[in-house]
Amino acid sequence: MESFSQFVTSGECAHIKAKLTQVKRYWEELRDHAQRLEGTITGKASAQQKYEENLKQVDNAKSHGLFAAIYRISLYFSKIEYQNAYYNSMN
Repeated sequence: MESFSQFVTSGECAHIKAKLTQVKRYWEELRDHAQRLEGTITGKASAQQKYEENLKQVDNAKSHGLFAAIYRISLYFSKIEYQNAYYNSMN
């Protein structure tokens, strides 16, 4: 600032220092805000990922449950058909 002060008055120099201090403060506030946003975004991304994983688990459970139920029903009907065929062959 010493060499710069040759070209400006002490009042202008004080004004420039005040503006630089203000810009520095704004920059720090902006940086802090960006860091808070990053934390929020990271948290939301993590929650979204967990939601999607849980949704897949539910879909898998439903499809496996449905598949298992259909399989048991088909076995039941196969058994009935076998029994009917057996009884029909006896008559």
